[in-house]
Amino acid sequence: MAASNCLSGRAEIGLVGDDDLHIKVSADGSSWIEALRIARATGKVSFPAQGAREVLTANRTYYVRTDGSDSHDGLANTSAGAFLTLQAAIDVVTRLDLNGYNVTIQVADGTYAAGVVVAGPFTGGGMVTVQGNASTPANVVISCTSQNCFQADDGAVVAVKDMQLATATAGSCLRASRGGRIGFQNIRFGASTNSHVLALQGGVIDATGNYAIIGGAASHLHAFHGGVITTSAIT
Repeated sequence: MAASNCLSGRAEIGLVGDDDLHIKVSADGSSWIEALRIARATGKVSFPAQGAREVLTANRTYYVRTDGSDSHDGLANTSAGAFLTLQAAIDVVTRLDLNGYNVTIQVADGTYAAGVVVAGPFTGGGMVTVQGNASTPANVVISCTSQNCFQADDGAVVAVKDMQLATATAGSCLRASRGGRIGFQNIRFGASTNSHVLALQGGVIDATGNYAIIGGAASHLHAFHGGVITTSAIT
């Protein structure tokens, strides 16, 4: 008796058409999407469904300004080229292959009402630094309502320096969790509803240089559930 039902594949892994390793998935067993490829010759991993990542060949700077726009590419320090928000700049960097090079996000003088979440590690090594005004950090203010100014989760690593941070209603100035890591220096910590510096669930926050406290908070340094904060040899 013939079977009334038949089975069809929903995932494939192997050398499909060439010597590279491919992983493909399908919703119906007939149309396939290539989710991951590992090149035989180089060992490099790519994600074809997400589109090709731009591979950096030099250090790069993105610009954020209060007169910018998130529809820009962020590569020029002008009102017609810079991003408006920190999150737009970070989102672009997450789509790059840093290839061992460093990225700086340069934040112009002004007040910014939205913070940033870095929700995982950047691709390709290198360091990502968000910086404001080194000589007058009070000129660059990140003042958030009901959110954290800088949040690093799930293995994300970012450096923050040369600016003033504050929160209202809820949120911490710096928050790292689940293996996220933040290094900071030359920061002015303003009033914060929760903590100035909060590390939890394996998150790490390092004071890499001197900083100032200019406003109150529920706590200045708060580490729990395996969080780590280091403040060695700084003022």
